[in-house]
Amino acid sequence: NHMEFRCRATAGDDRNWRWKRSLSKLLPDPSGLGYSGESGIVFDITEEYETRNALIRAKYDAEAANRAKSDFLARMSHEIRTPMNAIIGMSHLVLRTEVTEAQKDYLAKILTSSQALMGIINDILDFSKIEAHRMQLEELPFRLDDVFKSLADVILVKAQEKRLEVVFS
Repeated sequence: NHMEFRCRATAGDDRNWRWKRSLSKLLPDPSGLGYSGESGIVFDITEEYETRNALIRAKYDAEAANRAKSDFLARMSHEIRTPMNAIIGMSHLVLRTEVTEAQKDYLAKILTSSQALMGIINDILDFSKIEAHRMQLEELPFRLDDVFKSLADVILVKAQEKRLEVVFS
């Protein structure tokens, strides 16, 4: 038989509650008719019990923190998306007006950088969805030339600041 129980220690100055585990076995009577007694041992499992409970609490706390993080990421991502959508929309509108070639180039770079930042925000949302097991994949056509042009617009300014040449081959 196996049993766990709590009892108050009485030895010495220790008057704390302790957790114990007892293991026992009935001893058969030599006559074969019933049992003559019981033999067993009792272990102090207070440390094991407290460690197990601490692990359960830590797991619960970690899960709660992870949920809070995911909620925060989702909320902040949506808060950031609103002004980013405004920047993207306004850039499109200004590009339809009469602007100089230099202004058009700057606006195109603002638009491309804004779209890249929106992609990062969407990636953050995707990670939150993956953690919550709510991710759905989608398949979209794209033009590789457009991908390289967007990449160039994003990295060209930094490359020029460092006097680096960017070449796609």
